[in-house]
Amino acid sequence: PGLVYFLLFRIIPLLGTLVAFKDVAPFQVLEAIITAPWVGFKHFQKFMSSHFFWNILGNTFILAGLRMIFEFGLPIVLALLINEVINVYFKKSVQTISYMPYFISNVVLAGMVFNLLSLHGGLVPEVIRFFGGQPEYYVGKASTFRIVLVAAIVWKNIGWGSIIYLAALSGIDPELYEAAELDGANRWQQTLHITLPGISFAIAIMFLLRI
Repeated sequence: PGLVYFLLFRIIPLLGTLVAFKDVAPFQVLEAIITAPWVGFKHFQKFMSSHFFWNILGNTFILAGLRMIFEFGLPIVLALLINEVINVYFKKSVQTISYMPYFISNVVLAGMVFNLLSLHGGLVPEVIRFFGGQPEYYVGKASTFRIVLVAAIVWKNIGWGSIIYLAALSGIDPELYEAAELDGANRWQQTLHITLPGISFAIAIMFLLRI
């Protein structure tokens, strides 16, 4: 079954890369992809000579950088905050609530974002109007679209991303905190000198995977 899985979902789909080097019309079948005429780097040259190219390339790097900063960094912060909660029931509730958005499909998430920000009955514009502001269509505005996109992705993934760090935090010896407290270390100093070094291996692995 493992070999069948990799064959069907990893090896055969590689044929799709041929589309970039052939003249294939949309919705053509697999046979057309194989038999279509070979055009080499024609499509690449056409794209790179387009006046949209640098704008698209710049947006790609900017969005990747923003996701690297927030989607990678905020789960660590959330895990550290959850770790500081003493009440077990509140702690579990926060964990469960933060995990839930991860199971929403991207299509449903996009629909939710469009509905929340819609100028016709959307929650966010209505709240802004209530407080006397003038709402705008934030999804369609270049200056706010990146913020909306990154915020939606972070909201969806932050809880799930914190799981690995919470697991790593559970492996830190509590006696280290007790010894640090006896030496007069406050919570911030304990976090800086015990907690973060204790989960640094997990942070390094997740950072490499994110890159």
